[in-house]
Amino acid sequence: MILWCAATLAALAAPLVTATGAEPVMPSPIVSSKTLAVIPLGFSPRGRFAYLVAADAGAAGGCYVLRLEVLDLGSDKKILSRQYDGAYGREAGSEKCPPLDGWTRARWREDGARIQRFLGELGISTVGTNELRRFPLVLSDAEISVSLVRAPSLTEDGSVRKPVAVVMRSSAHGAKTLGRLSETEFIDGYRVVGYVKSPDEKRLAVVLECTTHWEGESRPCFQLLGGSLTSGSFAR
Repeated sequence: MILWCAATLAALAAPLVTATGAEPVMPSPIVSSKTLAVIPLGFSPRGRFAYLVAADAGAAGGCYVLRLEVLDLGSDKKILSRQYDGAYGREAGSEKCPPLDGWTRARWREDGARIQRFLGELGISTVGTNELRRFPLVLSDAEISVSLVRAPSLTEDGSVRKPVAVVMRSSAHGAKTLGRLSETEFIDGYRVVGYVKSPDEKRLAVVLECTTHWEGESRPCFQLLGGSLTSGSFAR
């Protein structure tokens, strides 16, 4: 449960300017397509990772939606999901949707400073580089990689079950399973894209892409999983 204190609500209502009067710079997306963008915003010392999702509005109508989400990287549970008002609108006088990248940057110019202040109230720092990096991750004492292990099997009704284990390996400390996913007729194509590293270097947000299938249409999707880098979290 998230408690909304007076200071937090004040941060949401504050004018959209930074301390210097300059617009906040939008970080580069860690997932990007014509219908989906995931923008990393920052970490908290307690292992929480904040990011924005800009996506096709789909059945909701309009063009796109913008959501702020916060993920607990220890439990992989989403502890906050906030959709921003007015995210469905098209450009004035136009029946067509603008490109997602341009729309997202315009929304960031409107809401970026407010979002950063709000995250500050939650103890999440947006200062620093939150860029996507590729595996392997080279540390002083080990090299870290993440891979997917697929083991298709038949179910009782004869259909094929496709479990996907997300495995992190340390060259010095062994391996562990970060999470277990499943590929079905509705979602498949999981692949590891990379990671975003917490400033304390003890935890990662591992980024995966996938594809959803519904009513004859295929759309990109994503999955984020937390990965601790402490040696004791691995099994030899």
